Amino acid sequence: MPSNATLVFEKLERDVDALLTLHSGSGSPGRPKGNNAPLLRSALVVLVTAWENYVEQVVGEAVEQVVPAVSADPSLLSPFLRAAVASKAERSVWAVIGDGWLDVAGKRVRHEIETFNNAASRQVNDLVTKALGIENVLDAVAWRQYDAGSAQAELTSLVNEVRGEIVHRGTTPGSLDLDGVRSWRSFVNNLVARFDAALAEAVAERYGFRPW
Repeated sequence: MPSNATLVFEKLERDVDALLTLHSGSGSPGRPKGNNAPLLRSALVVLVTAWENYVEQVVGEAVEQVVPAVSADPSLLSPFLRAAVASKAERSVWAVIGDGWLDVAGKRVRHEIETFNNAASRQVNDLVTKALGIENVLDAVAWRQYDAGSAQAELTSLVNEVRGEIVHRGTTPGSLDLDGVRSWRSFVNNLVARFDAALAEAVAERYGFRPW
């Protein structure tokens, strides 16, 4: 069973598909003539946004699921969150008494998710490590066309190079066509499915149960 976060991705993915049907080479009736570059750039930005939103939602969903386990066994709290709790205790020990430490950890992880603004490979791995104590989750994400290393390289290229140039310069590195955007869409679709399964498996290994 997939996470609820996949629903967020699927909704935005439909927006990508809607944009692509307007492309003059899509075969859709009523499609506009002329320059399709702005349309393709918009589709890619929405696609990367869909991935970023998915990561934020799925990490938050996993954190919510593991709270009872962490409450029963504080040693399961990630090292990053343990450090945040310790830092808070140094300033105000009363803030961490009773269940206060859980509140401190919860606020810190929400801050990390809310300020997450780059969904490239390293940043995704870092967010999962901080929130859940699971390292290098993307190393378990692969499928027939991509091993883990090439998938991570492709993701970083999409987020930092392709999306980055679109957002900051209004252009793309190299040529951009309909088939290329469809290929990126297929890549991200596969990435979400494999990441969803890999994260669930990693949570099960660390916390003793599957979150979805």
